[in-house]
Amino acid sequence: MDYSIEDLSNISLRKLQEEEEYLEQEIKNEDISYSGLKDIDAYLKLICIKFQIALQFIDKIETRQLNLSMQTYRNLAAEKSIAAVRMLEEIGSENISEDQKNLITESQEYDEAKRLFQMLLMRGGASFFESKIEDTKKTRMVAQVIARAIRKYTSPDDNYSRLFKTERLPNFFRKVVNIFFYFFAFENQQKPSYGIEEGEELTYSSEQMLMPVSQVIYYLEHEVLSGLEKKLQDHPGDAHLQQQIQSTREKIDEFKQLKFVPRSTPIVIEKGFYTDWWTGFTKEGELLVTVSLPVTFKSGTNLERVQELVQSEITRKLAGKGISSALDEDYAYLKGLESGKRGSSRTPSFRINAAKGFRILKSIYPFLKLLEDKKTFRKLITLVSQEGRKSSQKLFEQMILKGDNSLKQLR
Repeated sequence: MDYSIEDLSNISLRKLQEEEEYLEQEIKNEDISYSGLKDIDAYLKLICIKFQIALQFIDKIETRQLNLSMQTYRNLAAEKSIAAVRMLEEIGSENISEDQKNLITESQEYDEAKRLFQMLLMRGGASFFESKIEDTKKTRMVAQVIARAIRKYTSPDDNYSRLFKTERLPNFFRKVVNIFFYFFAFENQQKPSYGIEEGEELTYSSEQMLMPVSQVIYYLEHEVLSGLEKKLQDHPGDAHLQQQIQSTREKIDEFKQLKFVPRSTPIVIEKGFYTDWWTGFTKEGELLVTVSLPVTFKSGTNLERVQELVQSEITRKLAGKGISSALDEDYAYLKGLESGKRGSSRTPSFRINAAKGFRILKSIYPFLKLLEDKKTFRKLITLVSQEGRKSSQKLFEQMILKGDNSLKQLR
């Protein structure tokens, strides 16, 4: 059959959209089933497809093959482009072992995604990432949330001063404290370390790591068990391999039989402490299991910790407030019963993926990018500390409306 050029382009676009829909559903199912587990290859493939769809929409505009209005095609191309860039940023910010990060950046799929992105920019796609903000009411709300979040975390919460030094008390009170309150105010306390400052970051390595039990099951089934079975094919009759396979299958069955009932209201404590160190459960109530899997990770610094806290606070406070339809959809989903144990009808904002939400907000309000740069973030902290929350809020509002993100404004 003889197809026209327009027919062929429509067929190609439809196939890409079908593949996009399939991959999105697969990634969503995997995310729900395995507690946020990501298939990097599938992610990169989906990113490439979104860029390709955006380029197809640009083709239609350039060749005037318009079944819809030109602005509609521009909006569709912008939507796909922004989503693809967000996913690229998401992969780059994932908590991946330091010795394995190069496996992503050096992969063919990653190179292809970068090539398509550059092609998009050369064909005028840069305008998709420019946003003109005119809604003063929403801008005021965003500026207020930013100023309050920075103000909230301006003073480090791990810096404290002792009310008294036991060794300097009169003898009677000194004896009382030493007998009854020794663990709270023992003598000659050393000044505690206040985290890790910039330039002092450490790299740690471990032969084990904590994983949610659903991810452990996936790892044992698809990595450990399949690897052992392949070895057994090469060495049939090996008793040691057969024993390992049997032991692994028993572990998988044991983990699959575990049942969990999540808390109706989560205990909200700093990330890492509640989930990893204190209870041994994820915030959804899923058991964390130690697995013999080597991992290398960085300690992070005080400033990075404050940056993360501020960004998370901004995301939570703006969720469900009409600032971003995508963020509001996540918020509504997590509040509804269909979200299951991943959501919460009482505290849905604490179940939102703060990093993902911040990327969404950042694409709408480019001013938020200043919170990701360490030098600029320090200036923001100084500004809020010296000028106060209200004055800082007014300055942030002006900068957002003018689209002026220059460092000069921050003195």
